[in-house]
Amino acid sequence: EFWRDEAGPWLIIRSSNSVREMIANLGFTGHTLTFFIWQYFLFKFFHTPVAGSIANLLLMTAAVWMLVRTSSFSTLQKWLFALGFYPLYQYAVFNRMYAFLVFFQCAYCALYIAKPKQSLLRWVMLILMAETHIIGMLAAIPLAVLDIARTWRLEKKSKLETLFYAFKFTF
Repeated sequence: EFWRDEAGPWLIIRSSNSVREMIANLGFTGHTLTFFIWQYFLFKFFHTPVAGSIANLLLMTAAVWMLVRTSSFSTLQKWLFALGFYPLYQYAVFNRMYAFLVFFQCAYCALYIAKPKQSLLRWVMLILMAETHIIGMLAAIPLAVLDIARTWRLEKKSKLETLFYAFKFTF
């Protein structure tokens, strides 16, 4: 059984014959365009709204794997996160955009730890995180500031060059 905020996007997608028609049918829904495009292709390929839930389960599994592999949390803390209400049930089962948000956050953190020189990939994760939800945008802003400060400190780039680089990939 789907909740109204899960069924609404699927009803819009089901009644749209193209991405352009879907965008015209959207109005104000509270979800980002990225969410609808993702759901559109899932629905057109699998023809069932359950595909979105399965995709969210896979995204949350990947997010938990990245967190377990790269974080410095204790084993107990990793288990508590993985088996928590939100990662295990709310984000992995319900067809909402939060799984993308957690996935991009964990991907950013994993890249920040494992590949500190790969700033382009981190910026891509920040941009995708900001595009998922308003919460993602609010989380991406301080992470971007942190990333810029780290670039200034580690790579000894000029402040103007780093700001230009950040501006270029953000917009």
